[in-house]
Amino acid sequence: MNLTEDLDTAFQLSRKGVTEGAELPMVMVKGTERIIIGLACEDADQRAKVLFGMGVMLSHLKPEHVVFSAIAWCLKQFLRRPSEAPDREEVVLVGWKTREGNGGSRALPFTRVGKESIWGEVMQVEDFESPPLDAFWDGVRLGEAHPELAEEWRRKVGIAVDQPEHPNRKVDKGVNGHAGKANQNLADY
Repeated sequence: MNLTEDLDTAFQLSRKGVTEGAELPMVMVKGTERIIIGLACEDADQRAKVLFGMGVMLSHLKPEHVVFSAIAWCLKQFLRRPSEAPDREEVVLVGWKTREGNGGSRALPFTRVGKESIWGEVMQVEDFESPPLDAFWDGVRLGEAHPELAEEWRRKVGIAVDQPEHPNRKVDKGVNGHAGKANQNLADY
C-alpha cells in the first residue's frame, strides 16, 4: 500500500466509525508492516507523548509514513474558536507525514441528521502542522539510534517482535485482510 491508498483507508475507516458511533482517533504506520492503532488521548499534548513512544517502539518497522485521523471541528470563517462558532462544521481530519518530512492534511466535512450522516467532498487543508506527527518521527529517530532502548520499551508494554503466536495476543488483519499486526500481549493488562 502506498500513501494515497492509506489516506483513502483512513477516510473509509473514519466514515465507518462515524456511521457506527465509534469515533476513536487512529494512527496508521506504514513500514515493513502496516499497523493501525486506535488512540484514546484527551488532547494534542497527550497525543504527542503517545506518538513519541509509538515512534520509538515501532522504529524496527522502518516507517515510511504515518497517518493520523480524527473527527474535528472546522470553521467556515476563522473568527472564533471552533467550539464557540455557530458556523462550524464537523470534519474527518486526516493528516500525514513522511520520513522525509513531507506532510499535509485533508478534511471531509459531514453533517449529522438523526442517525444518518451527509458527507461533503474531501478538501485540502492549508498550513497543516502536527506536533504529534513530528513527535512520532522524533521517537522513530531515537529508536533507530538506540535499538536497545526501543526493545526495552517494547518488552515493558508487551509488544513482541518475531515472537510465536500467543493465545492472548490480538492480531489485527487490517482493512480487507491487509497486514496490520498489533502484537500486543493482552495478558499484561
